[in-house]
Amino acid sequence: AIAILIILTFVSGLSFYNHSVILNALSLKPEFTVQSVSLAVSIFFLSGGVAGLWVAKLIQDYDPRICICLGAILSAAALTSLSVVETIGQLYLAYAVFGIGFSASGLIPGTTLVTRWFRTKRAMALSIASTGLSLGGLGITKKKAMLVEILGLNKAAPIKGAIYVIGVIPVAL
Repeated sequence: AIAILIILTFVSGLSFYNHSVILNALSLKPEFTVQSVSLAVSIFFLSGGVAGLWVAKLIQDYDPRICICLGAILSAAALTSLSVVETIGQLYLAYAVFGIGFSASGLIPGTTLVTRWFRTKRAMALSIASTGLSLGGLGITKKKAMLVEILGLNKAAPIKGAIYVIGVIPVAL
């Protein structure tokens, strides 16, 4: 449960709670409008929701650690790509991949694992693991906002991608 808490802390802090930071930085670029970058968040959740159907099958048939690690790699690649996006199409593609990675590395495999592992005290284990969602919002988002403010999105995005991998993959393995 603690491992899932740590994973969900990084996943939520660098994705779910990080959208406003990223979209604010992108909307400052002349090639993007607030409306166009806001649609990227919808694409993130849509692609993640659809991918969740395949993620569920993948973690049923294979070791969930594979799914979590692949999701972290996809998310990190998508985050990193935000440093070079120049068109709306590139942004939407990056956010679609980001949504898929989020789905594969976050809540779906995390809650599935806790449900498999804990027959008794399942509710307690799920509450411990799910606390990571809030911790990510509290502990990571503000720091990443400061990183973008200081370095700019182009330099901060690859760092965020690296932190996603470092925070998720070792714990998953």
